[in-house]
Amino acid sequence: MITADELMEGESGLFALPFQQKYGPLIEKLFSQITMADDTQLNARKQSELQENIVRYTDFRTYLKFDLETTDQNGSKQLLSQTLNMKSGGETQTPFYIAVLASFAQLYRVNDATRFGNTVRLVVFDEAFNKMDSDRITESVLLLRKMGLQAIICTPPDKVSDIMPIADRTLLVDKSGYRMHIIPFGKEMQNEGSTGDPESSAG
Repeated sequence: MITADELMEGESGLFALPFQQKYGPLIEKLFSQITMADDTQLNARKQSELQENIVRYTDFRTYLKFDLETTDQNGSKQLLSQTLNMKSGGETQTPFYIAVLASFAQLYRVNDATRFGNTVRLVVFDEAFNKMDSDRITESVLLLRKMGLQAIICTPPDKVSDIMPIADRTLLVDKSGYRMHIIPFGKEMQNEGSTGDPESSAG
């Protein structure tokens, strides 16, 4: 088994001599499963087996497993994979947004105080938070603010009342025939029952 530390750059990196000496035969065996010297001579069964191996061994899920561990107020811990099918739509959507926001925060280097951390930090969500209740929506928006992300959120009309109070700006996309109008969206328009899809910007 190859550990993550052994794949890091440096003296024991992937292309270093010690790594090649230790795992060379294993790597050769892996590549023999997905390549053939002369695949024109393979029969149908071998061709099918080769294609299956290519799909399997080039898929990162063959080697990596991801999970989320949640901790409740009492300190009890659970893995998302063990409770996923027992939770409501909002409860399963919340970890999704946490994982996505954490990924963007890492991609944009939000904790990097050097010039490399001076990034755009834009996140765009379509049909956002459609299965989440008001409290979870608020916490999600506050989390992306805490991470220093700039969000453009297109949300169903029934979620506007949850997002608008904590958004910097809310716009209504109003479609009429082949024309679309983008207009400011305020509380007075919300009370009139507009049917367009609002876009909110938070960050």
